[in-house]
Amino acid sequence: AIYGETLTANVSDLNPADAIVKYQWYINDEKSTEGGEAIVGETEKELSLNTSSFGKYVYVVITVEADNYETKVIPSNVTETKVAARKITVTAGTESKVYDKTPLTNNTFKASEKLPYSHELRVTMTAGSTITNAGSVANVIGEVKVVTESEIDVTEYYEIETVAGTLTITPATPELSGRDTSVKAGSEVTVTYTYTGDGKVTATSKDEEIATIVNVDEEKKEITIKGEATGTATI
Repeated sequence: AIYGETLTANVSDLNPADAIVKYQWYINDEKSTEGGEAIVGETEKELSLNTSSFGKYVYVVITVEADNYETKVIPSNVTETKVAARKITVTAGTESKVYDKTPLTNNTFKASEKLPYSHELRVTMTAGSTITNAGSVANVIGEVKVVTESEIDVTEYYEIETVAGTLTITPATPELSGRDTSVKAGSEVTVTYTYTGDGKVTATSKDEEIATIVNVDEEKKEITIKGEATGTATI
């Protein structure tokens, strides 16, 4: 028996068919239908296992009544185990981006199932779950709480396993506006580039008989190319 599970009492072969069936659910510290405590208000055929039954054995007593028939009181079998904590797995988010000098964090997570009773997860990552430079780190869950809609802590009714995600920053590389640029002999052409990294940017010409690099302006993010002959310069 698991917290949040629903138990159902089934009655078949009623005689007479129009007999009145009544239910009363019980909890017990022992695996027995004797000496149990009636759960107040639980008189329907179904019982949702909540805080009142947590850590207890559960059974139902069924009463069948009909005019001109002897009343029958039938206890069900007791649950095989006491109502135990509900097992869930919480997995931290995984994310990657290109290096841009800012830290990468990810506070998202995913639960293995929807929690009963509209319960909600409150998840916090560890302080070390962040990365700024190129590389990878684990996105580790530091704390998990389960709360009700009114923010009451009900974590004790859950057995929680956590799984780390991964945070990855890939090295930044310059992006040219014109890697292949038409040039004329004796003329200069300027192409722009974007770069989020903090390393030094250099440029080379694939064929210096066609073009040479005159200047790399890292502040303006521009590369000036001089045409040595008419053709296409590949940077």
